Amino acid sequence: MLVPLTTTLCCCLLSAVFGVVASRVGTTWLIRRNSIPTSTPNDVAAPDVSSKPQTNIELLVSSLFELTSQVDLQVGQHSLRISEITNSLESPGEIGSAVILVAGKMLIDANQKLQSELDDAKQEIERQRELMMECMKESRMDALTGIPNRRALDHELARSMADHRRFGSTFSLLILDIDHFKRVNDRYGHMVGDQLLKSFSRCLTSTFRETDFVARFGGEEFVAILPMTSVEDACQAAERVRNLIATCRHKIGEFELKVTASIGVREFHPEDTDLEMLEKADKALYAAKNGGRNCCFYFDGSDCQRYESIPESVEAQPELQVDSLEDAAVVEDDVTNLAHDILRSPLRTSHAKMAEPVLQ
Repeated sequence: MLVPLTTTLCCCLLSAVFGVVASRVGTTWLIRRNSIPTSTPNDVAAPDVSSKPQTNIELLVSSLFELTSQVDLQVGQHSLRISEITNSLESPGEIGSAVILVAGKMLIDANQKLQSELDDAKQEIERQRELMMECMKESRMDALTGIPNRRALDHELARSMADHRRFGSTFSLLILDIDHFKRVNDRYGHMVGDQLLKSFSRCLTSTFRETDFVARFGGEEFVAILPMTSVEDACQAAERVRNLIATCRHKIGEFELKVTASIGVREFHPEDTDLEMLEKADKALYAAKNGGRNCCFYFDGSDCQRYESIPESVEAQPELQVDSLEDAAVVEDDVTNLAHDILRSPLRTSHAKMAEPVLQ
């Protein structure tokens, strides 16, 4: 009865070991599969993504596959040792207690060695998983400005569209372009132009809400996604951003630069794809460029329209008739009270108030 029992224990051990290794290999395969980026349309603007993070990811995946190959070899060697022990127990002849003790010790040593090797492999896989996550994060950040890049924008836009399909929540998209940026490069050089992009990015991100998403689209173009925002509210926000950008002073070395921006706005519609939404916002942007720059245009579904902010006016008061000095005093008091009420009343805005940026 000892032989079949020992054999059964060995088989159970082998099943457990192969289950663990299969799990590791399967996890590594899934990591490699998810690390390969899907192709995205780049017709609107070329993405500004560094290839270094992607190269690092490929190296990590290759390293993981080498690690799983080593684990597979170790399991194969362990299986061979178990087979030798099993064969010695099943060999014809009398089996003494000494033989069983030796076989048992060999089995325990083999198990301990495999367990140690699997623990080392687990720690290495965890370390490389953390490195891979860091590389994935870097691959979605713009190397120059430190804000999200085109890859991250595509992901956020897809997520916003999924939220609309699931919850019916609307959102709007803004494309901003620095006016006459080529003149900055031509006059001051590309190094100053790069520093201006970094300073402009800080100015831009500080003007939006925390819930808004801001990314560099490519070159001197930036994109903002405003959740739960209609086209009217998005245009109001765009006007405030545009005015704040015009007041920003960018201190770059010995130069102090001021720039303006043109903005195109598009509210999401269910018939839009992600590419179509970007194209329509881009059309509104170029309408703003052709409309004189430093202005905001929006796409209304069929054409691009200039957004004109309308200042709030005080409602007209009925004409008062003054028949005596006492009536005149009453009228003066009423006018004074009305002026105080106007000064105390807050501006009505549906988009959150934005703080003026402070540039370093």
